[in-house]
Order: sequence, then C-alpha cells, then structure tokens
Amino acid sequence: MKSNLAPVVIIGCERVKLLKKLIISLKKNDLSKNTKAYFFIDFTNNEKAKKKIIFLLKNTNFFNEKKIILRKKKFGLKKNISNAINYVFRYHDKIIVLEDDLELTKYALLYFNRSLSKFKDNDKIYTISGFSFNNKNDSEIFKNKNLMLAKRPSSWGWATWKKKWFKLKTFNFENINYYSSSYGNDLILMGLKKKIGMLDSWAYDWTIRHIIHDKYCAYPRKSYIINNGHDKHSNNNFFKIKKNNSNLNNKVIKSYNYQLENKMIRDKFKSYYSQFFLIFIIKLVLFKILRFIK
Repeated sequence: MKSNLAPVVIIGCERVKLLKKLIISLKKNDLSKNTKAYFFIDFTNNEKAKKKIIFLLKNTNFFNEKKIILRKKKFGLKKNISNAINYVFRYHDKIIVLEDDLELTKYALLYFNRSLSKFKDNDKIYTISGFSFNNKNDSEIFKNKNLMLAKRPSSWGWATWKKKWFKLKTFNFENINYYSSSYGNDLILMGLKKKIGMLDSWAYDWTIRHIIHDKYCAYPRKSYIINNGHDKHSNNNFFKIKKNNSNLNNKVIKSYNYQLENKMIRDKFKSYYSQFFLIFIIKLVLFKILRFIK
C-alpha cells in the first residue's frame, strides 16, 4: 500500500491554531511519512496569520513530499476546494481532502487508503467519509457491520477517486430544484441560498448529485475525524451551532463490510442535520425575501 497512497489535500485560510492541530494529528498517523501533502491556503489580509502559516508549513517536514500553494487573491471556500481537487487530479487518481479545522485519529489515513482500495470499482460508492456522527443506537443502525452507506456525503474529512469525481460532476444538476428534507431541512435552506448567490459551498452540489443519482458515501461506525471548526470563520453555519460529539475510532477496521442505507439511517441524517423548526422558518423566510428582492 505504501507505494500507492492517496495524497492529502489540506485546505486552509488564516486559522493558524486549527491548522497546527491538524498537522500534529497527521504526524501521529504512521502513513503520513509515505504520503504526499498539498496545502492550498486562501488569500488573507491578516499578515500576521499569513506569516505564521508560512512558517508552520515550511517547518512541517514529516511528509514524504509536500507542495504549498498560497493564493494571491481571495478564492473563497468553494473555489479554493474545487480548484485544489482539480489540480491534484492532474497527477493522482485518488485523493483525501481535509479542511484546516479538522483533527485525525491515529489510524485515519490507513482507514481512508484501505477504503479507497476496497471500493475503487464499486459503482455505487463515490465518497469515503472519515467523520461519523453515530454515537447513539449505532448497534441498531450498523448491526454487525463496520460501515454504513448513505446518499448524503460528509465534507468533514473525505476521500474520492478521480474517475468518480469527474463522472458525477458531468451529471446534469443546475436545472434541478431539490426541496426534500429527507436528509435534513438544511439542504432546502442551502438550495435557496444558492439561488440568491449566497452559498459558498462546493459540498452542496456534491451532495445533491449523490442523492439524485443514487450514489453513496461510506461512513465508519465510529469517527476518525474531530471537527473543531465551529468558530467565527466557519462557512454555512448560521447561529454557529456546535454538533460534534461523536465517539472516536482509535482502532484499525479489519472488515470493510457495510450496512446499506435504510429508513433508520435516513432518519438519523434528518435528525442530525435539520435545523430547529423556529430557526428553519426564520431562515426560510429570510432567504425567500432576499430571493424576491434580488
């Protein structure tokens, strides 16, 4: 496996402390010393933070190789990630994507690489998630399996393949209006935000394409990812709600068998991602007013 590891793509902006936590967690993964890392740091006017990030990255030397790309103008989250993925896919056929607000457990890279190898030729699985929010009733959801499949992917530490990334992107999407709350009413709100040009998210398009084209994301029973990003810089988290209390996985998965999506899994996603009713209504009305004004 060491000769064919997926590169790690790290997306950052000006969050020095969070980026440092991520790098420390990557160092604890044994496979990092055989992995190539790409850093894509968005432009910031915060010169102090910029200098600290450059210093941090230049002194990060445990990867097999590294490449640092500093944006010379502001890209924003959606453009920075999409551009980074397309760039790396010029040279690699699979990828692991991490934003700077994440931390990894010890065997995260091993989990990602084994999953990418295991499901490479599975035409239903298009994303591998390192994050999992299932900390209650997981025995009912997973039964005796170590993974579950769901049509809603997670952007909190994930991996995919070049062939599947470009194949899913070619599917028609722009003329589709998705207003179902089957996987969470937040998707309705994001759809409205997109229509009024307020959504800076690559993940929304990726998610809807999974759902409407019956493609799946594989989730581990316990999370290999910690999300530390619910701060003032977090995108698409109006009201800054914290939702990260998953059980963590510090073990190696021996069997990559999975539980296919069912109603219980869909209900779990709906419960996790849906906004509280009052907050949902306030946002819904706000975005509809803004859409009317525009």
